[in-house]
Amino acid sequence: VLAALPGLVELELDGNPCESVKGYRHVVVDKLTQLKRLDCTSVLESDKHNAKHFVAYEERAGTFWTHSDIEVPEATQRPSSAATRLSLNKML
Repeated sequence: VLAALPGLVELELDGNPCESVKGYRHVVVDKLTQLKRLDCTSVLESDKHNAKHFVAYEERAGTFWTHSDIEVPEATQRPSSAATRLSLNKML
């Protein structure tokens, strides 16, 4: 769902329950390649490289959740095309 928002370049998940899941940052960086900042921290090319390898390893091992394992509530209102920041406060 979030990958379909090309203008989403900054995402704040601080305090979100997904933050407690092993490797959540790697999955978010791997799946949302357009991100420039995650949790108030710049996303570097090295972060993207490490995330890709971490996710691939964990998926091969069958020990890791993927983005499809988490349900995200639908937005009640669509962000404007100018919106570049999205904060998820609740996960189902």
